[in-house]
This record gives sequence, C-alpha cells and structure tokens, in this order.
Amino acid sequence: AEAAAATEGPLMVIAGPGSGKTRMLTHRLAHIVLEQEVPSSACLAVTFTRKATEELRARLLALLGERGAGIAVESFHSLGLSILRAHGARLGLPADFRIASEAERRAALVSALGVTDSRAGQLLKAVSVLKRSGGQGAGEEAAARAALAEAGRAGGFLDFDDLVVRAADLLETHPDIAALWQGRFAHVVADE
Repeated sequence: AEAAAATEGPLMVIAGPGSGKTRMLTHRLAHIVLEQEVPSSACLAVTFTRKATEELRARLLALLGERGAGIAVESFHSLGLSILRAHGARLGLPADFRIASEAERRAALVSALGVTDSRAGQLLKAVSVLKRSGGQGAGEEAAARAALAEAGRAGGFLDFDDLVVRAADLLETHPDIAALWQGRFAHVVADE
C-alpha cells in the first residue's frame, strides 16, 4: 500500500543539483511500468534541454530495456511543437508553420520599428522575458512584441518561446484538446 501511495497524486521534489532528482524520476517511471504494469506509452517525461532528454531516455532504456523506448521523453519545447503541429490550426497557425531564426526575427524588428540591429537584439531578449513571464510589456517592448506577432502571422513562423507559450494557451483555451493529451499520458514527470 505504501508503494502504491507513492505513485498516486502529484509529488514535488525540490533538491539541488547533483542530488539525484533525475535518478528518482527514472526509477519512479520504472516502478510504474514494471511493478504497476502501466503501459510505457501512458508515461511522459519532460525536461528543459535536448541533452537532458537524451540522458533521461538513456537511463530509462537502461532500467526498462525495450519497454523504456515506449515512454515519451520530450523537452518542453519539443512537446509544445508536437502539440502545435497536431492542433495549431485551432490557434490559426498554418499547417506548415516554422521556427524563425534569431536573425530573421531581428530583421523583422529592424524593418517594422526602424531600430538598429543591436537594439533589435535587445528587444528580442525583452520580448522573450515577457513571453516566459506572461507579461505584455509597455512602450517599445510592447511594440516589438506586436511587430513580431504580426511578422509571424505574415511569414508563418513562431519563435522558440512560442512553442511553450502557444501550446499552453491552446491547452488552456481548448478543454477538448487538453483532455486528449491528459488521456494519452496518465503519468507525467517533469525534471526541472
């Protein structure tokens, strides 16, 4: 009963670097798959970087063998991309949307706002912070955010931050889509 309780409901582990968080997550997933006989396809592991996803995937394969390959291991950005590729039309995204480079987004700001390339770079950073924090900004930052949104609509592109922000918006505003993803993954672990 104690082991079953350990895998039910949300659990948050707060610990410093090198304390074994990733090991705990991979062993938790192994327990769910091996001991509770949950299909590995019902499990999702999410982390921040591509390198961390590779490490998680390798550890799961070491613990679970072929069954570990069935666990979806994604970065937050790759998961957002998958969600947007599957359902982005509901947000008005073109089916063939792409991720714009920093140079392309800088050029869009230079053109739209008449700022220098250096200032455009600073504004890109400010807009990134706004997107990640949920802020709208004011003045030149708000103008930059609006100009980038317009350029993205016209050019059929998103930026890296949009992958997470727009996917989260989609899930929050479309309960049917959220239910699809919740139904797909009964067990979710996030490393970070």
